[in-house]
Amino acid sequence: MKKYPLTYNIPSTSDSGKRWAISDLHGCLMTFDKLLDEIHFKTQDQLFLLGDLIDRGPDSKGLLNRIIELKESGYQIHCLRGNHEEMLLDHVYNYSSTLREYALIHGVLPLLDENEQIPSRFLNFFEELPYYFELDNAYLVHAGFNFEIDDPLSDTNAMIWTRELPSSSNWLNGKKLIHGHTPTTLRRIQQQLKNNDQIINIDNGCVFDGMREDMGAMLALNLNDYELLIMKNVVHA
Repeated sequence: MKKYPLTYNIPSTSDSGKRWAISDLHGCLMTFDKLLDEIHFKTQDQLFLLGDLIDRGPDSKGLLNRIIELKESGYQIHCLRGNHEEMLLDHVYNYSSTLREYALIHGVLPLLDENEQIPSRFLNFFEELPYYFELDNAYLVHAGFNFEIDDPLSDTNAMIWTRELPSSSNWLNGKKLIHGHTPTTLRRIQQQLKNNDQIINIDNGCVFDGMREDMGAMLALNLNDYELLIMKNVVHA
């Protein structure tokens, strides 16, 4: 079984830099670009993308290229692994005969090269994705942690798949837990922030615009003051 990195240390940001978290982009490149404009993203800022960059949406390949190009240009972007990245890698290494079928079903066929394989540019990117980050004031993860065991950091499956989360946990030792994975109404997310909840979901299901009530936006959460910026899916605007 292939092993992937668990986490890595995040350097401190400059005094003038902001820290933002976005989750579940699902190939919504145009909305991502607009949201970056909205937060006035600069090289001194840090941007954390909490997994599920690909699948379902209109342009997973374009989104990955944009992220990689920004990183290569000196922007501080730190990406986490989501269940969709994990599933794609699972097909690459364990079910290669069905990789094309998977890519077709999940809308990521453009990711494949002429040999119907994932190019090394993207494969290396996926393989290097960690499962979680720990900051001075928060943990960042795609889905959540398994708080039913003594060491939640040992359960990587829960980090990308769980939907069972309490409203708080002593294990967090006063830090917040910011996650995505489960599409949640904007009303509920704003209520979590208003209540100063310890565990906050920032997945408003951007890719489900027009399909689910009170969903369809990509959210950016300022990790310094917990300001929430909202960008409706621009493809359907």
